[in-house]
Formats: sequence, C-alpha cells, structure tokens
Amino acid sequence: MKKHFLNIIATLLISLYIILFFLAAKTAGFLILTLLTISSILVIYFSGKLKTKRDVYKDDIYFNPSEFQWYLPMFIIDFFAFYYYNNLPSELKAFDSNNYVLIFLFSYFLIPSIVFLIIIFKNNNDRVVLSIDKVTWFDNDQETCVLISDIKNIKIQIDKIGFIFRRAYVALFLIDGRELAIPTYKMNITKSGAIMITGYIEELQSKSSSFEAVKIAAKKLDKIENWTTSIFSFIKGLATLVIGKAVVYLFAYMLVYGISRIIKLFI
Repeated sequence: MKKHFLNIIATLLISLYIILFFLAAKTAGFLILTLLTISSILVIYFSGKLKTKRDVYKDDIYFNPSEFQWYLPMFIIDFFAFYYYNNLPSELKAFDSNNYVLIFLFSYFLIPSIVFLIIIFKNNNDRVVLSIDKVTWFDNDQETCVLISDIKNIKIQIDKIGFIFRRAYVALFLIDGRELAIPTYKMNITKSGAIMITGYIEELQSKSSSFEAVKIAAKKLDKIENWTTSIFSFIKGLATLVIGKAVVYLFAYMLVYGISRIIKLFI
C-alpha cells in the first residue's frame, strides 16, 4: 500500500514538473530551460557517484566525516538558476500566478535546494566508524554497535522509493539470526560509499585482511578522489574567503553607520 502511494506521488510530481517546464519554455524558450534542466540533473547524478569521504583517526576509520561534496551540486544548481533569472526580461521577473517561468524556477530549484539543505543539516553528524573488532554507526541521536565476530554475512540492499528513486543500505546478517541495517541512505552516504563500507567490513569479517591493511587502504585516494578533493578544497577556501570578506565589510559598514548616527545626535 505504501509503495503504491509513493508511486502515485512520484507520478504526480513528475507530471507537474513536465507541465510547468512546457509552460515556462513556451514563454521563455525551450533551449536554455532544457540545458538548465539537463545540467542540473547531470550535476546531481555525478555527485551521487562520488565516493564517500573517509578518514583515519587514531585506531578507527571514519566514513562520511564531511558532507561538503553535497553542497557543491546545490550551489551549482542555484547558481545556474540565479544566472538564468538575472538574465530574464524585466517583465518575467515580476512574481505573478501566470508567470510560469518563475513558478518553474521556484518549484524546480528553490524548493528542492531548501529540502536538500535541511536533509544535509539533519544528517550532518551521521557517520559509520569501523574499529578493529566492531562497526558502529550514528544516525542522528541513535548509536548502534555490532561486533565483527557476530556478523555472518553482509551485503548491499536496494529499495525502490516510488518507481524512479532507489536507496541503498548495508544489511548485516548476524550469527544469532538477526538482521540489522546500516541506513546509509539516511546518512548522506552514496551508494558507492555503502559499497566501499561493505567491502571493508567483508575483509575484516572474512579475515582476508588485517585491520592495519584495511586502514592503509582507507588512507589511499585514487586519481578521481584526489582531483575532486582538490576542487572541493579550492571551492571551500574561496567560499570562506568571500563570506569572510562579506562579513567584515558588513560589520565595518554597520560600525561606521552606527558611529555616524551617534555623532549626529550630538550635532
């Protein structure tokens, strides 16, 4: 029943977006809106393919200590939308119930960005921690710990949400017959990240690798990871610089404005 309901919701949302797209494109042109939509979908798709960040702290391996990779697609999509809006004719910038261009931009870009940002902040501290003898995961305020020696089998499970969305998680089958799930899809961890975590746990569970060997492997980054890490670091540094200067400028402006207002009181 729940799956049937989600399929209906997904169908209605997709139908609504398609209708809004054609109404907006009829007014503002198909080419730019099509490129805008396709580029946004591609950015989200390739961001989901990035490997989950991992770090080694002391004797533990931390998966997903940072969600910065998820901010990048959100910023890129919003930048595209803002640039498009900024170059619209003045008559299309006024909000009106018949202005389908703004309605499309609002529903396709602004609302998803807000929802996406809420999800990122909500799961900001979620992570999976792999130790020499146990795996621990933190989902908001809930902490779960399982001894690796108690794991009989482990595999990736894929659930369908609606008929187009899929979520991946790590399923742990314990020796005592219980089945536990590491809900990576609720922890800002991508499918490739869930596969990576599963591989490391399998190595320890089957004793095919020592924990020290797994730690060494976790520290290594491939070429794509090095490339994306460098880009993220550059963007993060640039954003910090811009925001820092903006804050300093705003503070200085308010300080000068406040002092000038005080002086005028005595003149």
